[in-house]
Amino acid sequence: MPVVNLPPHAIFHELGQPVVVNGLQIQASGFSSLEKPEKVTEWFRSQLGTPLSQRALGRRMVLGRLINGYYVTVQIEATAPGTKGLIGISNLESAARERPQYENYRREFSDRLPKDSRIINHISSNDSGRSASQWLYTNSYGVQANEIHIVEMFKREGLAMQYRNVIDEKGGSVILQFGSKGREVSASILPAADKATSVYIISTLFDNKKP
Repeated sequence: MPVVNLPPHAIFHELGQPVVVNGLQIQASGFSSLEKPEKVTEWFRSQLGTPLSQRALGRRMVLGRLINGYYVTVQIEATAPGTKGLIGISNLESAARERPQYENYRREFSDRLPKDSRIINHISSNDSGRSASQWLYTNSYGVQANEIHIVEMFKREGLAMQYRNVIDEKGGSVILQFGSKGREVSASILPAADKATSVYIISTLFDNKKP
């Protein structure tokens, strides 16, 4: 795995275990520096070498380069009194090998959703005896129809609804909480653009064998 050296006097921030974003595993770490963003950006340009992808996203500058089968990104952003940033390293060769298995996993989840649902994003992580999976999807069904579907879906998996809160009486946005031994699930259902509905699900498994 490539090593990306930080600028002199920058502070390293550990961000835990790798996360998987839509099938791509990313090892992320953070940093902060008292230097100005322009100087930090020049440092990382020299560290990463060429060819180098560069693009501005709002207040952030994002650098990216493919190095020996790994894709390295550095996000740099101004902050008081200096700079903060995020470094991500992804193994593209490993992701390509594991892609069919991930696609099957994604398809299995999609098959449990209403027919016209479209998965927008999926993030999974494992850390300290806890495994979390986050799904964001949209469909053309209303908030109420999606709520009924989600309650039935998790009921079949043995999860009882423990909490329900309407967070927007006018728009109908709802937060649901489910639980069983060793597992917790939250679902946020809210209206989206073009008469669609967005659903954000976080499912967490706990390893009860660990302290």
